[in-house]
Amino acid sequence: MKKILVLFVIACVTCLLSTPSSAITQEELESTLRVHAANNLDSMCKQMPNCGGKVETEKKTNGQWARSYCDLRKDTIQVAVHQVKETGAYVGVIKYVKVKYEAVGDSKESAMQQPFRVVQRNRITKIRQYKNGHWE
Repeated sequence: MKKILVLFVIACVTCLLSTPSSAITQEELESTLRVHAANNLDSMCKQMPNCGGKVETEKKTNGQWARSYCDLRKDTIQVAVHQVKETGAYVGVIKYVKVKYEAVGDSKESAMQQPFRVVQRNRITKIRQYKNGHWE
């Protein structure tokens, strides 16, 4: 939690460019941040080898085989927009959940037959700055 707070403070301090508050409403900012977050998750899924349903199969050091993939859950996206006092700049906070699924077996064929189960669930928080009419 302290890391998130430190990141938020750093982002606030770096917001030197201001956007007039009358130029865009809070609802419009939240809407554009939500779209930005969804596009960002899509982009990350294209870059990550085991994301978005792409299954990786590997042999572990203990001799077992594992199939795994991750899912960046768009349905868990939460956004919040904060105006930095006296500067008129905006900072956006994006939260979502990353879930890792795994199926393990003694052989590659056995791992292919096993159902996937959740092995890791992470809450991710990202901070973005609204600058020059878009989120960075």
